[in-house]
Amino acid sequence: MTDIFSEVGEDVRNARLKALWDRYGVLLIGAAVALVVGVAIAVYWQGAGRAEREAAAARLFEGETMLLAGKTTEAAEFFARFSQQADSDGYRLLALMKQAAALVESGDSNGAAAIYDALAADGRFDSLLRDLAALKAAMLLADSISPDELKLRLAPLTEADHPWRHSARELLAFMALRQGESDQARAGFQSLTDDLAAPPGIRARAAEMLLTLPAPAPSSAIK
Repeated sequence: MTDIFSEVGEDVRNARLKALWDRYGVLLIGAAVALVVGVAIAVYWQGAGRAEREAAAARLFEGETMLLAGKTTEAAEFFARFSQQADSDGYRLLALMKQAAALVESGDSNGAAAIYDALAADGRFDSLLRDLAALKAAMLLADSISPDELKLRLAPLTEADHPWRHSARELLAFMALRQGESDQARAGFQSLTDDLAAPPGIRARAAEMLLTLPAPAPSSAIK
């Protein structure tokens, strides 16, 4: 009877973990999109004149209108053309960011990740933006690439004092959880919970995940 209750408890725990992953996976992707687009807009706004900004805003609004209407494929194609016709890196950057966002909305995560990978490798852009694009690509591909590849992608972003280290470490903790490595996942989430420099949202998610994880197995007594 005890075994039956243990199995039921494990099933309930796994179901809750999956629900949390699904819930926070979407949140992580959405936050990354907002961050990337926000940085892109800031870079462009500083480098372009008023007339250029107004002209670009008018054109970009066409693509935004398509997105709001649910025409994600058309919007992605529009932004792709926009990026090819751009006469400055600022225009091109904004258009590519919006194209990737449209592809995510349309369900083409691989296509969006390819754009972010290209941006991450483009030396014309600021390193902060390039690393953020690399993080975004890793988030989109987390479910389709091997754990080793994901670790390889995230390794440079987890270094001490890196601006995106907390998001990268959180993704690694979720990956460990999905691989059944509870101890490693617990250590990752505990580290984020204890890190006062981590963003409040990340710390809160880590704390909630710790409550979901089973307690660590007791160490063997020393004879």
